[in-house]
Amino acid sequence: MSKAISVALADVQPKVRNAGLRVLAKRQPSAAVAKLRTALIMGNVIEQQTALALLGDLPDPAGDKILSLWLDRLIAGRIAGEVQLELLEASGRRRSADIQKKLAKWEASRKKGDPIAGYRETLLGGDAAAGREIFLNKTETACLRCHKVQGRGGEVGPDLTGIGAKQTREYLLESIVDPSRQIAKGYGTVVLALRNGTIVSGVLKEENAKEIRLITPEAQSIVVPKDEIEDRQTGKSAMPDDLTKHLTKSELRNLVEFLAGLK
Repeated sequence: MSKAISVALADVQPKVRNAGLRVLAKRQPSAAVAKLRTALIMGNVIEQQTALALLGDLPDPAGDKILSLWLDRLIAGRIAGEVQLELLEASGRRRSADIQKKLAKWEASRKKGDPIAGYRETLLGGDAAAGREIFLNKTETACLRCHKVQGRGGEVGPDLTGIGAKQTREYLLESIVDPSRQIAKGYGTVVLALRNGTIVSGVLKEENAKEIRLITPEAQSIVVPKDEIEDRQTGKSAMPDDLTKHLTKSELRNLVEFLAGLK
């Protein structure tokens, strides 16, 4: 195993070196400290992310010193956005009073009134392939049920083909964490109170002098004659406003990376 670790750490592929780091940190925590420090200084983004994540669980107290130093750099604005999530999550797993104090200082510095203030560490550094898997297959978020990408998906929400070339990462993130703040034109929910006492709602797809056609969140088409409508209101975005309950910050970052790459 020791030889296997050495070979992995010397490999040309970052993912192989990361595999070696993970095994080394688990089997020889004290010996891993120097390698993790080197990965933070010399490694690429993927290696830095892995090193920070491993430091969060390292039993050696030297892990606290390294994370504390990096938190100082974060507070000073000298840490790349791609590794901020790993740094914050790793630091959150440490019991050091010094680290917890610096974390609190960082949290207090988040801009008030910014809808994505608590999520800005998810803007950069994600894995687009993992984000694609979430978009296509994660049941709890069901993105594909409402959104279409490259001809595949539903029609309740906007077609996201090419969205990465049209919108910023900030816009994409805000659309997930606070979807009703900026509703894409034509995709707000219409709520209709009918004369028979029932309420129907959905995204407005067509309207003429006689009737309105809505698409429900279940992707069903409803046609409502206008003479049956007693009251009409504009509701929130059809997109669920609790998606963050079903996504870790790492998953959220991967999803943003995937969407931003749809050029």
